Amino acid sequence: MANNPPDWIGLVLAGGASSRMGTDKALLELSGRTLLDRAVAVLEAAGAERVIVSGDRPGYDSVADIRPGLGPLGGLESVLAARGELLRGRLLLALPVDVPALDARAVNTLLHTAYDAPGAVFSNHPLPLAAWITPDFERALAAILEGPGAASAFRLGRGLKVREIAPVEADLRNVNTPESWAALRREFA
Repeated sequence: MANNPPDWIGLVLAGGASSRMGTDKALLELSGRTLLDRAVAVLEAAGAERVIVSGDRPGYDSVADIRPGLGPLGGLESVLAARGELLRGRLLLALPVDVPALDARAVNTLLHTAYDAPGAVFSNHPLPLAAWITPDFERALAAILEGPGAASAFRLGRGLKVREIAPVEADLRNVNTPESWAALRREFA
């Protein structure tokens, strides 16, 4: 394993409708910072050369969804369409905005694991995803978005044959509902 991952780009997936939460998850505040600010800060602390945000987010290097309603893969598609020249041939770490307890150490674990593989995820968690943006990646993403079935990040990872690693010491709690949000806030209070 290399001591440091190569230069890489961070992507915060923050373009969703937040329908289960009932309010924009990216703008929820935890310990005085929005979940969007927390996600950007984690990627920067882990050493991202640049951080892009999927979704129309003024004040950030953001890319609005081309086709709203496709979830995280729609965000990836939109960012590739807008920033493909920057991303092709590079390692990308895509982090959902609604995993606010994940830290830079866990991000670096994924990056190191993906260094000599098509990509890496934590077992049973399709996101965050560290992946090389190659023609194979772009073909797999397009096939899922254009083919039958749900636009699933699980399907993308399986199609790319990414490495799965145990989420040792990685806090992957996802806040999608008011109940999960209330539980996390109690812990951080």
